[in-house]
Amino acid sequence: MSDNESKSASLAALPAGAAASANASMPVAELAKALASDGEGPAKKKARQNFSEIAGARIWEQLPTQLKTAARLDARRLVGQQRGLFDKLIDSGYSRRAADQLLSDIGRS
Repeated sequence: MSDNESKSASLAALPAGAAASANASMPVAELAKALASDGEGPAKKKARQNFSEIAGARIWEQLPTQLKTAARLDARRLVGQQRGLFDKLIDSGYSRRAADQLLSDIGRS
């Protein structure tokens, strides 16, 4: 079993709220707050990367609602500026998979 497979397997066994603290450096509530906050910077980019790790290891529907809501808010704010929507999300720290799903969720796919 590869590292990614074992990471996915261990996350799948955890309750939805525990995944962020197991796989990323922030608890779900803190991660959601960072994603929903205004402004840019290294902390925001790290939050996007942590979200992308979690989103990459779990089925989208299994992610905590609070986390998806915060990421959608962040994605809407980013794409509202209309600079190559997908590329802008990637440059801001989201993974390709997370960016695809977020654009779909906010009706910009």
